[in-house]
Amino acid sequence: MRCNSCHGDQGIAGGLDTRTWASLMASGVVLALDANESLLVQFIEGRRGLEHRMPLGGKPLDTSQIELIRRWIVHGAKDDPDTTPKYRVTLPRVSVDRSEHMRIHCKVPLESYLVLTLMDPKGGRVVRREAAAVQSAAEGANVKTPGEWIVWDLAPERGWPKRLRVELTISYASTAPVGALLQVCDDICQVRASTEFKSLPEMTQTHE
Repeated sequence: MRCNSCHGDQGIAGGLDTRTWASLMASGVVLALDANESLLVQFIEGRRGLEHRMPLGGKPLDTSQIELIRRWIVHGAKDDPDTTPKYRVTLPRVSVDRSEHMRIHCKVPLESYLVLTLMDPKGGRVVRREAAAVQSAAEGANVKTPGEWIVWDLAPERGWPKRLRVELTISYASTAPVGALLQVCDDICQVRASTEFKSLPEMTQTHE
C-alpha cells in the first residue's frame, strides 16, 4: 500500500524491490532478528534523516505499522504466506491504435492497492505495468481517494500487439470492491470498453 508503487510495480527506486519476500531480503535492508540495525526500519522511522524518511514525500507510517514491521524482523523476518485477497477486473481484448494514446480510467470505492497490467492476450507477455494506491488521504501523484478517478495516459510502443488484455488487480481491500470501474478511452476520452466489478462468489472476475 505504501511502498510497492515506487519500489516494485512502477520501478525499483534505490534498487529496493518490496514486492516479494525474496526481493526484499536480497536488497539487504532487513537484518533478521535485529530491527534497530535494519535499514528498512531506520528509513521508515526517519533515523537516516527526516529528508530521507520513507515513504518519501508521503505521510509517515503509523506507530502501529512500524511496530508490526519491527516485530516481524525480531521474530526472524520469515517468509509468511500471502493471504491477501486479490480481485481482478479484466477487459480481455482491447484493440490498439498506434496513432493515438490509450487512456485507461479506473475508480475503486475503498482503500486498496492497484496494479494495472497490459499484456498480449495470446501469449501473456506483459508490455506495460502501472501501479497506484487508493487511500483515505491522498498523498502523491499515484495516490487517489476512494471513488476518485485514476487516469493512465499511455502511448502505444513499438512491439505492442494489435490487441491487449487490460487487467486491474485490486489488493488489500477490506471487502470486495463492488462498483469498481475499469475503462479504456480514446484520445478525446470517449469510452471504447468498460467493465464493472460486481458481487460474485469468486474473487476473480473477467468481463468481456
